[in-house]
Amino acid sequence: MLSLKCVNFTPVSNKLGACSLLKQYGINFIRHEDKSDSPCNRCKEHWISGVPPTIETKNPMIEKIINPNSPIPISKPPTIEQATDLGKSLIQWAFNGFQNVPANEADLRLNICKENKCGMYDAESGRCNACGCVCSIKSKFSHEKCPADLWPQLGPEIMNNVPQGCRSCGS
Repeated sequence: MLSLKCVNFTPVSNKLGACSLLKQYGINFIRHEDKSDSPCNRCKEHWISGVPPTIETKNPMIEKIINPNSPIPISKPPTIEQATDLGKSLIQWAFNGFQNVPANEADLRLNICKENKCGMYDAESGRCNACGCVCSIKSKFSHEKCPADLWPQLGPEIMNNVPQGCRSCGS
């Protein structure tokens, strides 16, 4: 990505961010990417004198950046990144005693994904384009969070109902 700072971009998580200009066009979140065709890089190519557009001073190029003939790519993270994240998640799941959230909580999480408020859910594959995870699996893990921070926080009333200890050895 270009090294210029943008006043429109707000990081949401280590995988997603929000652009106040793109929100006007129904694009709630974008992935952090270094690809030349990422929304941020496409926008930065058209900054006037190194100054990013704002809602008030939006330059005409923003229309071309989000033009349907040149759509903003929404792709999953690279396979190696997905594999690394999966490995970390499985290790964390093991350290948490293989704890899952109750079925009703997992269903709530999955339905939030399927509503696609973030624009990152791929209904065809059932996967999240922000993190690459299979939503029906990730939604069950008690230690996991939505990259767009849309899942409700697990409160003590839920966590108190999650079985404690290791389910494989019984300790």
